[in-house]
Amino acid sequence: MHPVEANGVFVHLPAKLQQGLRDKGWKFYTFVPPTGCRLMCAWDTTRETIDALLSDARDVVAAITP
Repeated sequence: MHPVEANGVFVHLPAKLQQGLRDKGWKFYTFVPPTGCRLMCAWDTTRETIDALLSDARDVVAAITP
């Protein structure tokens, strides 16, 4: 949604993807409902954590895509 300039990323996530990620334990804020989400991380977030988020997102998308 906006250029990445800090430890926050604003993205459009469909409602089913939001719910699937939350069901997997990820916490984020729906900043501009219904699909505009703010993803925040600490400055010491590891690449492994980001990879885990992306992996879970791929799994959710696969599960909700016919």
